[in-house]
Amino acid sequence: MAPRMCSSRESRGRLQAKRIVGRGITQLGRPGLEEGAMAGTETKVTSEQKRARLRKSYDLSARGDYEGSVQEGWADNGVFHSQMRGREFRGKAAITDEVKKQNQEVKTTWHLHDVLVSDDHAVALLEAEQEGRRRRIVHVLHLDDTGRIQEAWAVFNPTD
Repeated sequence: MAPRMCSSRESRGRLQAKRIVGRGITQLGRPGLEEGAMAGTETKVTSEQKRARLRKSYDLSARGDYEGSVQEGWADNGVFHSQMRGREFRGKAAITDEVKKQNQEVKTTWHLHDVLVSDDHAVALLEAEQEGRRRRIVHVLHLDDTGRIQEAWAVFNPTD
Protein backbone atom coordinates (compact mmCIF):
# COMPACT_ATOMS: atom_id res chain seq x y z
CA MET A 1 0.00 0.00 0.00
CA ALA A 2 1.45 3.38 -1.03
CA PRO A 3 1.71 6.04 1.70
CA ARG A 4 -0.88 8.80 1.61
CA MET A 5 0.22 12.39 1.21
CA CYS A 6 -0.66 14.63 4.16
CA SER A 7 -1.11 18.35 4.11
CA SER A 8 0.33 19.11 7.54
CA ARG A 9 3.16 17.98 9.77
CA GLU A 10 0.71 16.91 12.46
CA SER A 11 -1.24 14.72 10.05
CA ARG A 12 1.96 13.08 8.82
CA GLY A 13 2.89 12.34 12.43
CA ARG A 14 -0.48 10.72 13.14
CA LEU A 15 -0.25 8.68 9.95
CA GLN A 16 3.30 7.55 10.82
CA ALA A 17 2.17 6.60 14.34
CA LYS A 18 -0.70 4.51 12.92
CA ARG A 19 1.67 2.69 10.55
CA ILE A 20 4.13 2.04 13.38
CA VAL A 21 1.48 0.80 15.81
CA GLY A 22 -0.01 -1.34 13.06
CA ARG A 23 3.34 -3.17 12.69
CA GLY A 24 3.71 -3.76 16.43
CA ILE A 25 6.60 -1.33 16.81
CA THR A 26 6.69 0.20 20.25
CA GLN A 27 8.88 3.29 19.88
CA LEU A 28 8.46 6.14 17.42
CA GLY A 29 11.52 6.90 15.37
CA ARG A 30 13.10 3.50 16.11
CA PRO A 31 11.84 1.20 13.32
CA GLY A 32 12.57 -2.44 13.92
CA LEU A 33 12.05 -2.46 17.69
CA GLU A 34 9.23 -4.90 18.14
CA GLU A 35 7.32 -5.51 21.34
CA GLY A 36 9.40 -7.39 23.85
CA ALA A 37 12.69 -6.67 22.08
CA MET A 38 13.90 -4.76 25.15
CA ALA A 39 12.49 -7.20 27.70
CA GLY A 40 14.88 -7.77 30.57
CA THR A 41 16.94 -4.66 29.87
CA GLU A 42 16.71 -1.09 31.08
CA THR A 43 15.45 1.20 28.35
CA LYS A 44 17.24 4.35 27.29
CA VAL A 45 16.04 7.41 29.18
CA THR A 46 15.51 10.94 27.90
CA SER A 47 17.86 13.85 28.49
CA GLU A 48 15.36 15.31 30.97
CA GLN A 49 15.29 12.05 32.94
CA LYS A 50 19.10 11.96 32.95
CA ARG A 51 19.21 15.57 34.15
CA ALA A 52 16.72 14.77 36.94
CA ARG A 53 18.77 11.74 38.06
CA LEU A 54 21.96 13.81 38.17
CA ARG A 55 20.29 16.68 40.04
CA LYS A 56 18.96 14.21 42.62
CA SER A 57 22.43 12.68 43.02
CA TYR A 58 24.04 16.11 43.50
CA ASP A 59 21.30 17.11 45.96
CA LEU A 60 21.94 13.99 48.06
CA SER A 61 25.66 14.75 48.08
CA ALA A 62 25.10 18.40 49.06
CA ARG A 63 23.12 17.12 52.08
CA GLY A 64 25.97 14.81 53.09
CA ASP A 65 24.38 11.56 51.86
CA TYR A 66 27.39 10.47 49.81
CA GLU A 67 26.40 6.80 49.68
CA GLY A 68 22.90 7.69 48.46
CA SER A 69 24.38 10.08 45.93
CA VAL A 70 26.67 7.42 44.45
CA GLN A 71 23.93 4.77 44.47
CA GLU A 72 21.57 7.13 42.61
CA GLY A 73 23.99 8.65 40.16
CA TRP A 74 26.74 6.16 39.35
CA ALA A 75 26.89 3.00 37.25
CA ASP A 76 28.19 -0.06 39.12
CA ASN A 77 31.45 0.03 37.14
CA GLY A 78 31.84 3.82 37.26
CA VAL A 79 35.26 5.48 37.21
CA PHE A 80 36.03 8.77 38.99
CA HIS A 81 39.18 10.60 37.83
CA SER A 82 40.20 12.78 40.77
CA GLN A 83 42.18 15.91 39.97
CA MET A 84 42.66 16.36 43.72
CA ARG A 85 44.37 12.95 44.10
CA GLY A 86 45.82 12.54 40.61
CA ARG A 87 44.38 9.04 40.31
CA GLU A 88 41.17 7.19 39.53
CA PHE A 89 38.66 5.34 41.68
CA ARG A 90 36.70 2.40 40.23
CA GLY A 91 33.33 1.08 41.36
CA LYS A 92 30.65 2.48 43.64
CA ALA A 93 32.36 1.46 46.90
CA ALA A 94 35.69 3.10 46.02
CA ILE A 95 33.94 6.23 44.73
CA THR A 96 31.80 6.52 47.88
CA ASP A 97 34.85 6.12 50.12
CA GLU A 98 36.81 8.75 48.18
CA VAL A 99 33.98 11.30 48.16
CA LYS A 100 33.56 10.87 51.93
CA LYS A 101 37.32 11.20 52.47
CA GLN A 102 37.59 14.35 50.34
CA ASN A 103 34.75 16.01 52.23
CA GLN A 104 36.34 15.12 55.58
CA GLU A 105 39.70 16.57 54.53
CA VAL A 106 38.39 19.76 52.95
CA LYS A 107 34.95 20.76 54.21
CA THR A 108 33.06 21.96 51.16
CA THR A 109 29.66 23.57 50.85
CA TRP A 110 28.41 23.98 47.34
CA HIS A 111 25.41 24.24 45.14
CA LEU A 112 24.70 22.96 41.69
CA HIS A 113 24.53 25.89 39.28
CA ASP A 114 23.45 23.89 36.22
CA VAL A 115 23.59 20.50 34.51
CA LEU A 116 23.91 20.31 30.73
CA VAL A 117 23.01 16.93 29.21
CA SER A 118 23.36 15.31 25.79
CA ASP A 119 22.81 11.68 24.77
CA ASP A 120 26.04 10.35 26.26
CA HIS A 121 27.55 13.21 28.25
CA ALA A 122 26.77 15.79 30.90
CA VAL A 123 28.55 18.78 32.36
CA ALA A 124 27.76 19.88 35.91
CA LEU A 125 28.66 23.42 36.93
CA LEU A 126 29.20 23.79 40.67
CA GLU A 127 29.87 26.77 42.90
CA ALA A 128 31.75 25.75 46.02
CA GLU A 129 33.14 27.27 49.16
CA GLN A 130 36.15 25.54 50.68
CA GLU A 131 37.87 26.91 53.77
CA GLY A 132 36.47 30.39 53.09
CA ARG A 133 37.49 30.41 49.41
CA ARG A 134 34.98 30.45 46.60
CA ARG A 135 35.69 28.10 43.75
CA ARG A 136 34.03 26.98 40.55
CA ILE A 137 34.17 23.27 39.82
CA VAL A 138 33.22 21.54 36.58
CA HIS A 139 32.32 17.86 36.40
CA VAL A 140 32.57 16.31 32.94
CA LEU A 141 30.51 13.12 32.88
CA HIS A 142 30.15 10.19 30.49
CA LEU A 143 26.70 8.62 30.97
CA ASP A 144 25.23 5.21 30.23
CA ASP A 145 21.80 4.73 28.62
CA THR A 146 20.06 4.96 32.02
CA GLY A 147 21.68 8.31 32.82
CA ARG A 148 24.11 6.92 35.38
CA ILE A 149 27.70 8.12 35.44
CA GLN A 150 30.15 5.72 33.80
CA GLU A 151 33.12 8.04 34.03
CA ALA A 152 33.69 11.45 35.61
CA TRP A 153 36.39 14.09 35.67
CA ALA A 154 36.34 16.86 38.28
CA VAL A 155 38.10 19.98 37.00
CA PHE A 156 38.93 23.10 39.00
CA ASN A 157 41.55 25.81 39.10
CA PRO A 158 43.80 24.99 42.07
CA THR A 159 44.85 28.64 42.39
CA ASP A 160 41.30 29.93 42.98
